[in-house]
Amino acid sequence: MSAPRRLARPLDGVALFHDVTAVEALVSAWARVQANGGAAGGDGIGVIRFAAGATERLVDLSHAL
Repeated sequence: MSAPRRLARPLDGVALFHDVTAVEALVSAWARVQANGGAAGGDGIGVIRFAAGATERLVDLSHAL
């Protein structure tokens, strides 16, 4: 078993929110969804359909959050 991972900085709710809603984080998460085949979300949009405009959707999502 490995040692617990140390955080680079203490957890701060606002900073954490900004970290996970950054375009780079969303793009990274999307890459993982694509790699594992993913599934449609609550809106029914599947991986193939989402991929058609993924970059624009992720940027819009990041800005909306």
